Amino acid sequence: MWLDEMRALYEREGYSRLNATARVCQDVILTKLAASTRLSGGCPGFCVVSVTTHKSAPGSSA
Repeated sequence: MWLDEMRALYEREGYSRLNATARVCQDVILTKLAASTRLSGGCPGFCVVSVTTHKSAPGSSA
């Protein structure tokens, strides 16, 4: 699909021209990133990264 067609599709879904363009850019970057990760032997398919935050108890120095 051409980039202009992708943008037009998002515009038909209600995105403004600017947001549709940004969404297409995002889609292209994520697609390329996913393909490079699979090719480089990284995680197969879809990877999930878990982020854990720890809160310190009030009065602790941690």
